[in-house]
Amino acid sequence: FIENAAIERSIKSIESSGETSLGNIRQNFDANASVNNIRSITSKDLVINRNENNVKISYDYDSSVHLFRNVSIVFSYTNN
Repeated sequence: FIENAAIERSIKSIESSGETSLGNIRQNFDANASVNNIRSITSKDLVINRNENNVKISYDYDSSVHLFRNVSIVFSYTNN
């Protein structure tokens, strides 16, 4: 949950920056991920939709937490 909040903050920051270059968007996300210890996704997992004035970034990933023996909980996160 905490990591997903960091991902959301990073994406909102990039979207509001006005950057439209695909390479720079991915670099910015990777830099933010490194600083915020984001390990569940990388910039390669982002779906980036852009037009002349706007950038919309979305993602979809699962995170699992091992409880005991063969029991785990899977959390699915998506941002559309």
